[in-house]
Amino acid sequence: MSTPEIKNAGFPASVNTSQQPTVSQPPAEARVAVSEPPKTGIYNIQSEEGRQAIQRTLLDLGLTMPEFLSGADSKFVANLPKQAKDGLIQLGQSAAALTSAGTTSPQATADLQGRWADYVSGQNVTGFMDVNALVQFVLREAYMENTKDLHFYAQKVRFYNDLKKLVREELTKAREHLSKQAGKKPEDNLTSNYTSMEFPTEPKFDQATGAMVPHDPQSSTSLKNKEELETYIKNLEEKLNSIGDDAQLANVDLQNMLQKQQQTLQMMSNISKMLHDTAMAIIRKIGS
Repeated sequence: MSTPEIKNAGFPASVNTSQQPTVSQPPAEARVAVSEPPKTGIYNIQSEEGRQAIQRTLLDLGLTMPEFLSGADSKFVANLPKQAKDGLIQLGQSAAALTSAGTTSPQATADLQGRWADYVSGQNVTGFMDVNALVQFVLREAYMENTKDLHFYAQKVRFYNDLKKLVREELTKAREHLSKQAGKKPEDNLTSNYTSMEFPTEPKFDQATGAMVPHDPQSSTSLKNKEELETYIKNLEEKLNSIGDDAQLANVDLQNMLQKQQQTLQMMSNISKMLHDTAMAIIRKIGS
């Protein structure tokens, strides 16, 4: 039985976050139901919707999906009892914590190896055991756990890009309306009413699903004269500059997460070999 292999996920040197290509939704797979509630701003990776949302985000960023994301739900794993599946999920979360720090300490590695050995020895190793499927499942859980932050920052970048577009459109509309007031004094009433718009400053997420909620601008106050309209335009220009700064910071955070994700994949390759070798050693020992 060969050791499962993890290939580089193909992270690009730079990501054009201003474009969001349309990506077809990946096929639904067998999922493990866990009652743990999702965190704010992050999809619940144990739900079908959450997994597919994160996978679409990775594809939007131009990343090749790691092989274990699509091959972890084998028939062998699907037929495991719930308690055994929950144990695999917990091992995946431990592996995620091990890789999220950026370095694997000997103590943390030994702890994971010990828990993995206990898990494998507790299964029916005298019968058929697909070690590769078990290892891939643990790695998939660890990878998806670490990818939640990447998905969050990608959503944040998308929010600011959309917001900049909305503010620019409103700014153009307001300037066009101001051009119709040529020759009027600042205190003169507008030739026609103009309602200012209130724009969100931060992305908000649904507590139940973790999905980013719509952030359309809302009508605010009715502007009465030319001076109020000029002030509104000036505020929009300042807001646009501020959003540009926020978008740049969010993009830097996303780039950092992309680099971290690449490091995570490299570390998972070593964890994969360790888990596989440990499982095979236990099986040989019991079988001898």
